[in-house]
This record gives sequence, C-alpha cells and structure tokens, in this order.
Amino acid sequence: MSLFADQVAPSTTPLTLVLYRDADEFARNNRSRPWAEAYYLRPACYAYYGVGSANPHHWMLHEAVHQLNTEVAGWRLPAWANEGVAGYLGASWLENGVLTPGKSDPDTYPIWWLSRMKLTGSLEADVGAVRFIRLRDLLESSGPDINQHVNLYYLHYWGLTHFLFHYENGRYAAAYKQLLARGASTSDFERLIGPIETIEKAWYAYLLDAITTMQAYEAENGIER
Repeated sequence: MSLFADQVAPSTTPLTLVLYRDADEFARNNRSRPWAEAYYLRPACYAYYGVGSANPHHWMLHEAVHQLNTEVAGWRLPAWANEGVAGYLGASWLENGVLTPGKSDPDTYPIWWLSRMKLTGSLEADVGAVRFIRLRDLLESSGPDINQHVNLYYLHYWGLTHFLFHYENGRYAAAYKQLLARGASTSDFERLIGPIETIEKAWYAYLLDAITTMQAYEAENGIER
C-alpha cells in the first residue's frame, strides 16, 4: 500500500494464508506445480516457513504479492508484470518486519541465479543464444518456451521491474505504476514508458550492471552457486 498508494485503495477484507508445518507437509498437499515452494490459488496463499534457510519467507512473500495484486489491487496483469512485481518485492530485504523494495536480498529467488545469467555484452548474440529475451517478446509472451527456460524468464521479469522502478533514480517509476494500474498492455508500455527498442537497450545494459554487482558480492563473500 505504501508503494502503490496512488493506484490502490486500502482494503479491510482479510486475506488468507494456509501455512503448512514444513516442506514435507506442504508437498503432500501441493495443488500447484510439483516444484512449487508456495503458490496462490484464489483466494488463498499456500506456503510453509523454511526453517534453516537464509531467507525462510521469500517464496511466501512472492505469492502474497500475487494475492495482493488480485484480491486488493484488482489488477489483471500479463505474466511479465504480475511476476515482475512479485519477484521484485519477494526478493527485497525484509528487516525487523519492514520491507525495503528494490534493496535486493541475494538469498532469494530468482536473483540467486543472476550471476549465472552470462550475458556477453552483445545483445544480438545473447538473443540468438537464448540468454536474453527480447523486450517485445517478454511483454507479449511470445519468446522461447518458458517450460525450458523458467529461471531465465523469472530473472527477466524481476530485472525489468527493477529497471522500471530504479533506472536513473526512478525515471520510469511513476509511469510504471500507471502502467500497472491500466493493465500493462504493450501499447500502454510504449505510450507511458517509451519505444520498445530504446528501452530494451537501456534495460540490457542495466542487467549487465546487475550481474556484475552480484558477481562481486558473491566473490567478496565466498559464495558459489
């Protein structure tokens, strides 16, 4: 509500979380994909608390954002925007009960795969090697088979939302919020954000910088993925 105060009206309707004791109990009752660690199935979220994990709640938080998008905001968004906002907030730091949107926690999905994205600096070469998904293809769900490139898509979803909120000190943040409230169509994207080809180049460079930052963090902290 703090992030989208101008787009979403407050709600007093209770939201339901079905919380399982542990991963095994969750798996026995899973009605989503077999690999899911949490899921949102209207009107409730289903999850477990990951005891012993560096971040025991990010899957739960990700799915709760889907719940908020639908049950509170009333948004009907394409996958890139729906998963982008959920990935963006789900990967943000939660410290002392306070979420810091955009300050990314490296122990969260999908950004723990960021350093292995292996972009080369050549946008066209990376498109050809299916290391980078064209912006138009992402917006219109017309890219490579997501079932074969799940992590790649979720990195793109997260990366595009992070870019739209934070590029050049939030240059596109206000327009992105308007875009979400309007349903995030491709035509509105170009009208509110800019030409797809121009935005794509800036976003690609932004991802390169994000990868470098993550690689440096992992090297400094002795993290191998």
